Amino acid sequence: MALLVNPAGPRLAEATSTDLLTASRSLGLQLEVLSASNERDLDEVFVKLVQLRAGGLVIGSDPFFTSRSQQLAELTVRHSITAIY
Repeated sequence: MALLVNPAGPRLAEATSTDLLTASRSLGLQLEVLSASNERDLDEVFVKLVQLRAGGLVIGSDPFFTSRSQQLAELTVRHSITAIY
């Protein structure tokens, strides 16, 4: 599994990461935390997700991700990544 956070909003990114890392450990899952704060970063994140063979992606709550929802949806379809926002 992977979590996408925006390092430009460190307080929210840290809180989300901490919560999901705790939850994933309790379920016996490995969670990779990936960061993106611009459009180019999003493309790189999905290349990394494919390399990791991630079973799914949790997209953290962030205004940047909300503004890029169309791009995120297209990337998840293109790379066959199951995602939740």
